[in-house]
Amino acid sequence: MIEVTHPTWEDAIRIGQELQQEYQIPLFALTYYKICSCCAEPQDFRVRDFLRKKKGRDSYTNWKTFKALEAKPSYIIFQNSSNYRGEITNFSQEFGFRGQSNLFPQLVKYNPDYFEEAVDVLKEFVDRMNALTPSGDAYYLSVPDDSSAVLEIGLLDQGYRRVI
Repeated sequence: MIEVTHPTWEDAIRIGQELQQEYQIPLFALTYYKICSCCAEPQDFRVRDFLRKKKGRDSYTNWKTFKALEAKPSYIIFQNSSNYRGEITNFSQEFGFRGQSNLFPQLVKYNPDYFEEAVDVLKEFVDRMNALTPSGDAYYLSVPDDSSAVLEIGLLDQGYRRVI
């Protein structure tokens, strides 16, 4: 049994849900659920990923209705899916890993219209995750110059040293 010394996916979900409430983000997901990222529609995410839980998810038949029904159609989605790195199913494992597979850097998709907010939210996410680590600085956030590119959360002690 490997001792978990860094935050788990459960910790990441809890922090994500806290930030979702604070920033009022309609959709905040750390993994896709039984679908590839290219085919996913809002209804394909877990109920817990939505700010308004089941009522909200059931209202969104596709991304067009999501944008039409939300006054602020913001979303943050970590790119863990069946067609990319694999869906996360064991949430008690260390954040950023699936079994023995290292999933860093974590690529994060967001609504480009809310780029600055996504950066603020993910900076806070990284800070809160780092607060749960022994060193206090295990993770970094890499922000692209292009607001249509994905954001990255990486693990510093693996050599991904790109810090903003």
